[in-house]
Amino acid sequence: MNCFKYPLFMPMLDLDELEQLDQNVGLFSVNRFNWAQLKRSDYLKQSSQPELKDAVREQLKLLTGYECDGKILMLGQLRYLGVYFSPINCFYCYSSSGQLMYVLAEVSNTPWLKTHYYAVPCQQKDVRQPKAFHVSPFMELNMDYQWRIKTPHQKLLLHIENHDRQGKIFDATLAMIQNPLNSRTLFGVLLKTPIITISIMVKIYWQALKLWVKKVPYVPYTTHSGAKNVE
Repeated sequence: MNCFKYPLFMPMLDLDELEQLDQNVGLFSVNRFNWAQLKRSDYLKQSSQPELKDAVREQLKLLTGYECDGKILMLGQLRYLGVYFSPINCFYCYSSSGQLMYVLAEVSNTPWLKTHYYAVPCQQKDVRQPKAFHVSPFMELNMDYQWRIKTPHQKLLLHIENHDRQGKIFDATLAMIQNPLNSRTLFGVLLKTPIITISIMVKIYWQALKLWVKKVPYVPYTTHSGAKNVE
């Protein structure tokens, strides 16, 4: 058994408020260099839509047929001092009446630099979907994901399990507490972890090394139709 727990911060941005955040939050900018930068080309690279919200709506409709007519919140990593890395970005897609309808998960794998999208309906408590994308070199492709997503308010919970024929073999939980995004709070977290993208990458490789030392079988990368090359 291999268990670990790390502190983490992730911004959650309303994609309708990017211009306002760009103007009002120090150390943050959109499509221009800053300590924390949202660069449009880091997300949904296959889309020709210039606006990130439109690209999310387009991808969600492609996967589900649903046309999102409400707000979209992005929970994910930014560029920090020009360095971008994010294993998963989650786009919380709401209806015009304020109901959370879907989470569009943009999943990237390391070190193959490919990405895949899962559209998770949020009107069910637990959603089970077949795994369609090779992520970890220590887990087979032939298994299911089970998602548990709660509508974020003061707290956020995102729970994912991997199930094979024998049952659950892996789970990951993201549990977060809301803090306001302003110049003061952003400076505070950046002061503690100046480039969190590098920190995340180091921790991923450290856990992989521990599994390798434990002689967990290596599963080579398998190309399949679900993967998108983003190089």
